[in-house]
Amino acid sequence: YNPDNKEIEQIKPDRKNDPKYKKMKSSYSKGALACLIWFGALNVIGSIFLMVGLVVVVIIYMQSGGSFVIEDFSDAIGLIFSLTHEKYYVIVPIMYTLGYIISSVAAIIIGRKIVYGKNNENKPQKNIRKLSIKELLLVIIVAFGFWGIGVVIGNLPDFFSTGEGINQLELIFGDYTIIYLAQAMIGAPIIEEFIFRKLLIDKIAPHGEGIAIITSAMLFGLMHGNLGQFFLAFFLGLLFAIVYTKTRNIKYTMGLHFMINTIASLPEIFILFNIDIEIGWLIGVGVLALIGVIFAIIFRKSDIFRVNKECEFDGYLIHRAVVFEIFFILLLVTLGSTVVSEFSSIGIGAIYGDIDWLYIGLLQIPIAFFIVLMILYNHQMHHVFKAKVVEEVEAEDI
Repeated sequence: YNPDNKEIEQIKPDRKNDPKYKKMKSSYSKGALACLIWFGALNVIGSIFLMVGLVVVVIIYMQSGGSFVIEDFSDAIGLIFSLTHEKYYVIVPIMYTLGYIISSVAAIIIGRKIVYGKNNENKPQKNIRKLSIKELLLVIIVAFGFWGIGVVIGNLPDFFSTGEGINQLELIFGDYTIIYLAQAMIGAPIIEEFIFRKLLIDKIAPHGEGIAIITSAMLFGLMHGNLGQFFLAFFLGLLFAIVYTKTRNIKYTMGLHFMINTIASLPEIFILFNIDIEIGWLIGVGVLALIGVIFAIIFRKSDIFRVNKECEFDGYLIHRAVVFEIFFILLLVTLGSTVVSEFSSIGIGAIYGDIDWLYIGLLQIPIAFFIVLMILYNHQMHHVFKAKVVEEVEAEDI
């Protein structure tokens, strides 16, 4: 502080040796590690169970008199499609779901130890506040708005596609839609909310709620592994993260997640029970999403949507958190491979005709989106940090 001209000299904290900064890096790494363990276990264990199920089905198919010759990739896809109509194919979705449950439960147990410590000594306060009926209704309506925005943006690549796609879930679950619905409507809301909201936010929110919300939503979007669902999951992840940060009650976000997944699964439910999808229902959902967007704009300053934006260290909260960076890069690679498969002539996720590098460039959208968010947030936090420095120096001078 210079008393002559009343100016504040620029103060740069020694982050390298600052114990608070080290703790922040550790928190982000541990939070990301909990997510990474679940992501890895789900892919490895889930794939193993899926392959075991497929092998068993193929053996049963051959013993029952069936035969096949696989000369290329398309023949393998055709074989799986042909088996999905066999009664014993139910083994495959059951095995896949079993692998999903086992890997998720194991990851949650390990993740809790990493985030909260062996004796839960780092477990934060729960149930900070309850939502009123009015606030809960507002959140539900806004959720439809966020869902509508994500659906519209996520489906934009379909306008550039040139062929029919192959749905990976259709390959796995075949005619057994009910198993998929149970996993999507019940399993996913419980497990994903526990991982990306409770464990992750509990660990990193003490270093800044705003950046924790963005981080949770970004990882949640990238975890879905495809461009179509990235924006849908990101926008909903923002809302879920805000609600959990304000309430610290995971039941609210699980309920919201269940509601959205149920509505998103209605077309499959209609098909399952041979119910014609009326155009009125589609229009109704669209109108509800529009109302949600309007409510989000009108009530954006409502207390339930206001979070503490102050954070430590000038906003650079993910800087040099090694495990977090590894997890983020891994998810980007997964998303990138899916984008390539969506717009190339070969791929399990989706097949859309000849490849076009312009379409592959769409991968840059979520990356650029994240970078812009970080730049804007760091810029805002820079002014907050400088203001705090001024207050501290003036207080010391007094």
